[in-house]
Amino acid sequence: MERPGRCPFSLRGLGWDGLLIEPHPGHYRQLRHRHRKASTLRACIRSNSSASKAFVDEIEGHMITPCLWMESILEAMGKKTVDLLRLDAKDQEMNILQAIHSNYSINVITVEFVEGSDSDMNVMKFLMNHGYHANHQFVNHPLHRNDMVFTKEKQV
Repeated sequence: MERPGRCPFSLRGLGWDGLLIEPHPGHYRQLRHRHRKASTLRACIRSNSSASKAFVDEIEGHMITPCLWMESILEAMGKKTVDLLRLDAKDQEMNILQAIHSNYSINVITVEFVEGSDSDMNVMKFLMNHGYHANHQFVNHPLHRNDMVFTKEKQV
């Protein structure tokens, strides 16, 4: 039986490498203990003029997390192709996508949508206008959030 909140398909064995970015100190510690086959970075994605974000962590206390431009992170990693981009950026998804879509090839994008959000509809339209199909939706009714999976149309 599938556990609630888990992806019903596996990405293992696809040969993808990864970078997991998490700004919250406590969530980052949990992420590190999962021993994923990916690099990790404790940072937030910068989408405006904010160069850092403050968090209060129960173990570390008051923490300042740096905010970095997504394109700077990809450039530092030497990446032009991203296999999977998972966005949950609290209404900053559009800014991030607009900043990177023309210089990077992204094969699969998942985005968390909140029911009734105008900014989420704009993200969906943006992705569809840039050659992506909405392929799957994971529904979490109690939180009124849905994760949509978009894949890039193959060029013939």
